Amino acid sequence: MTSIKFDPFDSNRFAAQSSEHIKIFDLRNRRRPLFVLKDSSQYRQIEGFEWAQYRSDLIAAFNENSPLVKFWDITQRGKSDYTQDLQPFTSIKADSGDISALAWR
Repeated sequence: MTSIKFDPFDSNRFAAQSSEHIKIFDLRNRRRPLFVLKDSSQYRQIEGFEWAQYRSDLIAAFNENSPLVKFWDITQRGKSDYTQDLQPFTSIKADSGDISALAWR
């Protein structure tokens, strides 16, 4: 894992980033993640991510060598007892060059 960040709206939930995915965990049951956020595009190596500061269940991430910021809405999950892999629901493209940092305003 390269980064761990807690959900600003749920103190029991945190996200752990590796280069290939972001896993969402609940502190009350850390044995397996609730979700695994993946990107199946050509830009697969995740460089950084942030929880939204204004809305629960929204995460943005950017990839190495990519002009895109991708968004995952973890409320779009199904009702099941196993870990779910989620794909981004949308993305935006930077006006110029690759993205090197991300901050919600």
